[in-house]
Amino acid sequence: MTPVSAEHRFDDVVLDGAEVDLGSHHELIIESSIVRNLVLCPDEPVELDASWCSFGYCDLSRAKVQRLRASRLSDCKFVGTDLSDADVVDVVFERCVFNLASLRMARFSRVRFEDCTLREVDAFELVATDVSFDGTEVDRLNVDRLRATRVDFRNAKSLELEAVARLDGCLVADHQLPGLMYQLAFAAGLGIERDD
Repeated sequence: MTPVSAEHRFDDVVLDGAEVDLGSHHELIIESSIVRNLVLCPDEPVELDASWCSFGYCDLSRAKVQRLRASRLSDCKFVGTDLSDADVVDVVFERCVFNLASLRMARFSRVRFEDCTLREVDAFELVATDVSFDGTEVDRLNVDRLRATRVDFRNAKSLELEAVARLDGCLVADHQLPGLMYQLAFAAGLGIERDD
């Protein structure tokens, strides 16, 4: 077991949760590494900065993500994870679960969500460029003040957006419009009389 101090940097290593004891730390910087089976925040929240990494079967719940760059994250869990004001660039999320996560005022560029689940995620003032959601379940995504450029929801498995004001820069498929009709109507200020 290798304990980690309050701030630690890993470069060009393989970190396996079964072999690494992160101990007490506040900031973790990981570069050019493979990380698997790791629970990042077993006790206290941790700040994460990762570049050129591969994460597999990791639990990043309650972490504070500062930056993710040129990385692939597969089968990872993000419950209550704080990505607010983070830079996420050239990243692929595969089969990951985001629940009650915060993307507030983050900057996402060239990001793919593949077969993921996003549930009750707060993307207030998210700046998103070239982001796609192939096979992903999007459930109650807050897009208030979203600043989007080429955000592609067409291949999302399901799509439920909240706090819709404008969706400039977003693309949906024809079959997704019925599920969005109430949010779009309310955003346009349209009153709706429902049949009893």
